[in-house]
Amino acid sequence: MESGSHSKVIRFSIIVAAFVLGSCANQASANIIFETEISSMNLTGGPFLMPLASDPANWLGDSVDGFGFVESGVLISMSSQRPFNPGPLSTGQTTAWPDGQGGPNQQLEIIDPEALHGQLFQVDSFFDVFVDMTFMDVDPRPGRDYAGMPDGATLSFLDIGPASINASYQATFDKDDANFGLLPPPTGVPYVGFFFTELYLGGDINGNGEDDKIKFDISLMYIGDGFTTAEFYGVVVDITTDPPFIIGGSAGAFGGPTTASSTLQNPVIPVPGALVLGGIGVGFVTLLRRRRTL
Repeated sequence: MESGSHSKVIRFSIIVAAFVLGSCANQASANIIFETEISSMNLTGGPFLMPLASDPANWLGDSVDGFGFVESGVLISMSSQRPFNPGPLSTGQTTAWPDGQGGPNQQLEIIDPEALHGQLFQVDSFFDVFVDMTFMDVDPRPGRDYAGMPDGATLSFLDIGPASINASYQATFDKDDANFGLLPPPTGVPYVGFFFTELYLGGDINGNGEDDKIKFDISLMYIGDGFTTAEFYGVVVDITTDPPFIIGGSAGAFGGPTTASSTLQNPVIPVPGALVLGGIGVGFVTLLRRRRTL
């Protein structure tokens, strides 16, 4: 009986070791997926020149086809963080695969952080964001008021989205770093998006008989460790005119605190040597559902 029991223990240990070693050998093609969310963001700055004053006769001097420029403070926040009647969540996904593999896939391989440490990865990351935007008239000059509104007025737009933002970059896998060093993007790499995002103003600012809208051409959002700086480029348009505006970038600083989280979807194994030496027979594969702040 003792001999039979001993034999079973030996066979089981061999199976565990073979599984672990087989997993390690596969790490060159590991595909890593995170589910992500931006839970809070408060971007503020200004004043920025917004073409929201009505000036059909161009008496202000710098107007463009009847649109006058108003110095405006700007606030952008996640719709989901509103304290009352919050809007939709801003969620996304990040997929990373070893450099040279050719592209990602949706298969969730078991990963061994020790085996992947120091490898270069290609990373694609995106969010579908819903934001609230507020424009505040802070311009003391005569005539520089939002069309049809008193001096110092505020324009607010809720639940704008989903606006897609995307980032593509390379990162080195670090077994000891948050998100294995794959998130957030390296310094200087932005999330790019907000293409064709439009805010309808519900009125005719420049007096040509056509209702107008704010249209964003592109945004660049540099999401770092707990802070975001951003640039938004766009126009106020109707069919025939398009005076541009810039929020952030060369027009002045625009940014603020940001909270984001990630949940790793892949199963992860601990260090192979520790498994065999410790004599662990079960529970050697764990699915990480770790919430990490980006």
